[in-house]
Amino acid sequence: MPLNKPKLYAAIKVAFEKSHQRENTKQGIETIAQELSNAIETYIREADVQTTTTGTGIVAPGIAVNTFGSSVAQAGTTTAIGASTTTGAGVGKVV
Repeated sequence: MPLNKPKLYAAIKVAFEKSHQRENTKQGIETIAQELSNAIETYIREADVQTTTTGTGIVAPGIAVNTFGSSVAQAGTTTAIGASTTTGAGVGKVV
C-alpha cells in the first residue's frame, strides 16, 4: 500500500498530546520519543517496496549435464566458465 501521510500526521499529534500530559519534562521527552519512533516504524512498515534488479555473474565449471535423444546418452560436467544474466522485479515489505 502507499505511504499514509495523514495517518502519520495524526500519530505525531497524539504523541505530542501524550507528552504534554506527563508530570515532568523528562517523562514528556521519553513519551514523545517512544510515540514518534512507533509512529515512524509503523509508517515505514506499511509501505510496499517496489524493486527492479539486474545482475551478471560467473558460472563455475563442473555443472552436471546429460545428453538425451541419441542411442548413446552421455553424462558429464561442464569444463569451461560460463556467464549468467539475471533480471527481476518484485514488491515487498520493509522488515
